[in-house]
Amino acid sequence: MSSKTILDFYYIFKTIPTDVMYYKIALVVLTLISTAIPVFFSLFCSMESPPYVFETYAIISVPIWNGFWYFLIIVYDIQRKNYNHLRFAIAVYLAFFLPFVALGLYSTSFDSHEWKIGIETKNSMSIHTNGRMVSDLVKSKLLIGLPLDNVIEIMGTAYSVNPYFKDSTLEFTYSHQVMYDGCTNVRVVIINGICVDTRFGGCD
Repeated sequence: MSSKTILDFYYIFKTIPTDVMYYKIALVVLTLISTAIPVFFSLFCSMESPPYVFETYAIISVPIWNGFWYFLIIVYDIQRKNYNHLRFAIAVYLAFFLPFVALGLYSTSFDSHEWKIGIETKNSMSIHTNGRMVSDLVKSKLLIGLPLDNVIEIMGTAYSVNPYFKDSTLEFTYSHQVMYDGCTNVRVVIINGICVDTRFGGCD
């Protein structure tokens, strides 16, 4: 970067009023802190739940929590006709909110090969990915109606039989963590050699 370019940036920076610069920095920092509060709240409330529960809590709580004080800022800027501040405030609000919407819209389809790899590795990425795949597995009812041999072919052989259930319930454990995915396994209920139900397990 040439000295002329550096000087150009310097003069542009000098044209920004100090109060505006402080305003923008303060708004971003406060929004970051304010967003962290509902995110931790969502994590706490969904610690023993499937991953989509955290995402739902976050999508709802972040815009509402930030919306209370952003509403006051927007009203204040409109009254003072300070539209530069207004545009910046709206941009910051959306920048901190839209990623949670994108996370909620993102879906992970069940993939037998990826699932088996995740079962073996159980690293932090595979745990969360497998948790999202279980969400798809349960929602799509992929295993319902399949014979036991087909279920094992799809899910793999890394399972245990839960003795506490009356039905023959196979448990495929994919996680030993509680943060981000409090559920630790998927339970596959087999009756007369046929899968009749799939659900999250280990959520307590």
